[in-house]
Amino acid sequence: MSAPRPGRARGPSAAGEVAAAVAGLERTAGDLASVPAAALVADLDRVARGWLDPEDPLRLEALERVPGQAGLSREGVAFGLDAAFSALTAEGLRELVRREAGDASPGDSATVPRGMSLHVQAGNVFTAALPRLFASLLAGCPALLKAPGDQGAFTDLLARSFADRGGRLSGAVRGVAWRGDDAGATGTALAAAAVVVAYGSDDAVGALRAAARPDAVFLGFPHRASVAIFGRGASGALPDLLHGLALDVCAYDQRGCLSPQVLYVEEGGALSARDAAAAIAAGFPAAARALPPGPPDPALQAARYLHLEAARFDGEVFEGDGFAVCFRPDPAFAPGPGARVLDVRPLPSVRDLATPLAPLAGRLQGVAAAVGDAELPHLARASGRLGASRICRPGRLQRPPAWWRSDGLPILSPYARTVGIG
Repeated sequence: MSAPRPGRARGPSAAGEVAAAVAGLERTAGDLASVPAAALVADLDRVARGWLDPEDPLRLEALERVPGQAGLSREGVAFGLDAAFSALTAEGLRELVRREAGDASPGDSATVPRGMSLHVQAGNVFTAALPRLFASLLAGCPALLKAPGDQGAFTDLLARSFADRGGRLSGAVRGVAWRGDDAGATGTALAAAAVVVAYGSDDAVGALRAAARPDAVFLGFPHRASVAIFGRGASGALPDLLHGLALDVCAYDQRGCLSPQVLYVEEGGALSARDAAAAIAAGFPAAARALPPGPPDPALQAARYLHLEAARFDGEVFEGDGFAVCFRPDPAFAPGPGARVLDVRPLPSVRDLATPLAPLAGRLQGVAAAVGDAELPHLARASGRLGASRICRPGRLQRPPAWWRSDGLPILSPYARTVGIG
């Protein structure tokens, strides 16, 4: 949840608007529960493909309204829309159902939708709530999407897209923007929510968990961080790997849980860590042209300055227009400032990754990995023990599929109550 900015008028509570949205969603719940899964997939696919159409009026409106609120460039918003909705077409949703169903036999159990879900969106990645919102609808649960108080444009447009082309889902999504300190609006939403999905700071997620209904399913996604690793046995063209990593850093201006903060380079390979830093910096402008940065954030710029000064003291900084790559000789992980600053650190062996990443225990989210096939299973186990739920090639980290279990949590099952038969 976002706190009010200093000097900004708080304005009236959104509790009435939330109550009206809840009432509308409750009216749709019974009808939605009876819609066949195949029909829901078709309706969700139609919504997703509309957002992927370059000429779609709602998409074009989003490209005008969302950048200023999300703090991203127009190209950055377009990337976010494409990355999110391309994963949520029929193909991705069917794969999600296949993976979540596992070996269950249709005669073993029955499922009943739990009821309305509440999705509390953070301000750093405007599309983060979409996969689990789509999952809620696929499970037959109408959804209320809460946006930060000053970022309501995308939420409004998303709800309109369901109303306009959602078919049987036309009344199943409502979006309301309200401040994090609007206790009336938050209390109204939490009182109605059978499932709560919350993104945000540790404190914000913890406060929502404490205030949720005792019988509600709560899925909390607090602060996480990601890294990248280039191993000695990495396959693929080096320029492609470097460009892919730069795109992962540029996406969402490095503000998301899947944004790499550090690149580890295994010693003894084709490039030293210092040479890798120089090579990434040389290729970074191409990624920055594809995804230009949003307007600078003064607080982030101050943290960036201090980070770069420290890097100049103990390493080397390769700085360009709107980005910086820092060679740091110490392997130990240290959080970066964001703002498109990537630290590059040496690593004696891929199998030693858990040692420098010890400060991230329980906080690691993703790993963009270019390593040999023999090292990949070990890397998956080691990073998984630190909390990671996603490993992929550089350039794919910020494009997770619909079936990605963020934080290792299931996607469809939280929205349904299962009744065993037999």
